[in-house]
Amino acid sequence: MLSEQLRRFIQTNVRTIWALEVLLLLCRNQGRLWSPDELNRELRGSVGLVRDVLSGFQHAGLVKRDAEDRFQWAPSTAELRQLSQDLVSIYSTRPFSVIKAITEAQTERIQTLADAFKIKKD
Repeated sequence: MLSEQLRRFIQTNVRTIWALEVLLLLCRNQGRLWSPDELNRELRGSVGLVRDVLSGFQHAGLVKRDAEDRFQWAPSTAELRQLSQDLVSIYSTRPFSVIKAITEAQTERIQTLADAFKIKKD
């Protein structure tokens, strides 16, 4: 079972399976600088999607970007570092629990949107 803190981290920062894959690759290759094209080749996605994920991670303080538009896993706080490492560790032993947390958060966001459009009876 995931801690509530890790669950919140996932819901806030790792909102898709694609974002999870990018974060796992960055964390497992600490110290390496990656261009969006290199990440795209490694993960076989789209450069636009990679850039969107990296932008979100940069805004969250999980990665830093250099002058040559390369990115590196570099959490801005010790807490973000620990949560990222916990995510990698748990994913290696219990991937389904991480995937479930991501998909549950997506379902919750969709339900919230759907509820906003419900017609209320007087």
